[in-house]
Amino acid sequence: MDSYRTKKNTNKNKCKITKKIDDLGVSLVELIVIIAIMAILSTGLISMIGLLTGRAARECAQDTLSSLSRIRVLTLSKSQGAPESGIASAADVYLKIAGDGKGHIIISQIVNGETVDEISVSAPNIEIRAVVGGSEIDLTGQSIILGYDRATGAFLKYSDLGYMTSLTFDQGKTYTIKMTPTTGKSELE
Repeated sequence: MDSYRTKKNTNKNKCKITKKIDDLGVSLVELIVIIAIMAILSTGLISMIGLLTGRAARECAQDTLSSLSRIRVLTLSKSQGAPESGIASAADVYLKIAGDGKGHIIISQIVNGETVDEISVSAPNIEIRAVVGGSEIDLTGQSIILGYDRATGAFLKYSDLGYMTSLTFDQGKTYTIKMTPTTGKSELE
C-alpha cells in the first residue's frame, strides 16, 4: 500500500508542474530599453574620452597653426603692406579666431574685409590664453586677430600691449603655439 501512495503522490506532483509563458525570456520592449540605455551611456563615454584627451584643443591648435601659415602666404602676396599703427586688427589681411557661442571655434582668413576661408572646430570647454607683451591674458570668448607685416614677414602687434608670443588652447591637455614676433615663425609645442 505504501508503494501505491508514493506513486500517487508523485503523479500528483507532476500534475502541479506547469510551464509559465513569462519564463521564456526577454520581451521586445525590454530589449529596446536596454539598447537605448547602452547607447546613451556609450555616447557619454565617448564624449568624456574626447574631453580627457583634449582632442578639440589639439584640433584648434593644429588648425590655427596651418591657418597662420596660409595667412602669411596671403599677406606676402596680396597685402597692401603693414598698417601705420602696426597692429594686426588694422591690417587688410589677417587671421581671426572667435567662438560662435555654440561650442565651436571659428578660424577665419580675412582679406580686405572679406572671409576667404573659414574652419569650424567643435570646441566645448576650451580655454584660450595668450602671452602678449610678457603678460598672460585669458582670451576665452574673445576675438583674436593675428597678422603679418608684408615687408618683413614678421608678426604685427596683437594690441597696444605688444606682440603675442604664445597662444595656448587648454581642454584638460594643453597645446601651445609658440610665436617669434621678429621672424613670423610659429610652431606647436
